[in-house]
Amino acid sequence: MIPAAAAYAMVFAAHHEQPIKNAVSEAMYDLPTRSQLLQMVNEEEESANVQLKKYVDASAIVTRYIDEQFTGKGLGTNW
Repeated sequence: MIPAAAAYAMVFAAHHEQPIKNAVSEAMYDLPTRSQLLQMVNEEEESANVQLKKYVDASAIVTRYIDEQFTGKGLGTNW
């Protein structure tokens, strides 16, 4: 299974009806491979990894902030 399809199955599939699942499945065939995507955005593997690390580091801060907002209001984050 391609990573995007696996991620969809783990996170969103349970919340979608079959027509949406079918559309997502078809759309997966139009996604570029990693090497095609890097070529499209004019990046090399090494420089892309630097950018991805920055994104992941920033995401952790944003995720922590959002979690604090939900838990601070008693809404929880397990939904």
